[in-house]
This record gives sequence, C-alpha cells and structure tokens, in this order.
Amino acid sequence: MKPSIRFKTITLLLLPLVLACFAFLPNAQAVTPAPDGAYGFNTAEGFQALLSLPNTSGNLFNTALGAKTLRDDTTGHDNTAVGGQALALNNGSFNTAVGENALVSNTTGSFNMALGQGALSSNVSGSSNTAMGFQALNANTANNNTAVGFQAMLSATGSSVVFNTALGFRALVSTTGNANVALGDLALQNLGSGAFNTAIGASADFNHATGDNNIYIGQGSFGLASESHTCYIQEIFGKTSSG
Repeated sequence: MKPSIRFKTITLLLLPLVLACFAFLPNAQAVTPAPDGAYGFNTAEGFQALLSLPNTSGNLFNTALGAKTLRDDTTGHDNTAVGGQALALNNGSFNTAVGENALVSNTTGSFNMALGQGALSSNVSGSSNTAMGFQALNANTANNNTAVGFQAMLSATGSSVVFNTALGFRALVSTTGNANVALGDLALQNLGSGAFNTAIGASADFNHATGDNNIYIGQGSFGLASESHTCYIQEIFGKTSSG
C-alpha cells in the first residue's frame, strides 16, 4: 500500500475517535439531551447551562443563555437567565435575570427581576424584587424592593429591608430600613435604619442617617441627620406666609 493511501486510511479511522473524545471534555458539559425548546419547553445554550435539569414534567419554560446560567436548577420553572452565571444556583420560579452574575446566589426566591451586572447578586430567598442597573440591590436578601439606577440600594441587606423604592444613581444606597421612597440621584443616599421617609429630587435629604416619617422635596433639600415627622420643601421650610 502506498504511504499516501495508508495515511488517508489511518486518518479516516482516527477521526471518529477524536470527535468522540471531545464529547467528554469539561467544556462540553450541558444538560442531556440539550434543550432546544421541545425538551419540557426549556431552552439552554452555553457551558453548563441548565446542567442539572431533570427529565421531569415539572421543570418547564426555563430559558438559559450563557455560561452556567441556571446551572443548578432542578425544581424551578418559568425562569429566564441571560449572561454568565445568571441564576446559577436557582431553584425558585418566575425569575428573570439579565446580566453577568444577576441573581447568581438566588436559591428559593421567586418573582424577582434583575437587569444589570451584579443586580440582586446576593439575593438567596427574597422574592418580588425588581432591580435595574449595575449592582442595583446587590446585597438584598429581603422582599418587595424596587431599585432602578446605578448601585441603587446597593448595600440594602437584612430581612426587615422591605417595601423600599429607589429611582436614581445610588439612591437609598445604604439603607437598612423599610418603606422608604427615594426619587432622584443620590436621594436618601446616607439613610440607614430610617423608615417611611420620602425624598424627591437630586441629593434630596442626602445627610439623613436615621429617623422616620419625613418628607424632603427639592434638589439638595435636607434637615438634621436624625429627625422624625418633619417636612422640608426647598426654600420654604420655616418661613411664614404673608397677606
């Protein structure tokens, strides 16, 4: 047999073996069979995406796009994860995570929506939260919070941090209280344990640390660092009416 013919014969014999070896490489891991929309109405694309999904009828309508998205999901359903490690540890349901590490730590929480890198990344069991923006609600572990903006409610943590609404760059960034509303960049940025406070305007009540039931309206409006049951409207507080 000519050398060239022998080489071609060996190549043809080895090719299937080489291809078979690739199937066992670590970076080839994925749920088997690979969901394509017809496997329990699940869809997965990426390294270890939906890796743990069992072949049961309960895990339906999950979509995982990106490395390790929904990797540990075995019981969750109706989840959408887009971005590296989004919802990687999840077993909750009705969650939406878009962005690297969005809702990465979520295990049992449900009805959460995270849009942005690191949004709701520390959430484990909290439910009904909405985070939109880079690291919005990054440290959240509680329920029923809404944060929209770069690092809005970044450091909010603890089971009692509930029913807060933050809209703006680093709004309510440090809060550990509940039922606060901050509308505007840096609004209530230094608030700690206070509750039932409302601040409207850029940097509104930026120095308020503790206290409850306060209202601050207007850009840069602020009162004392610790006070309660007070209302400030920019350039009006403390003035008397005439006529």
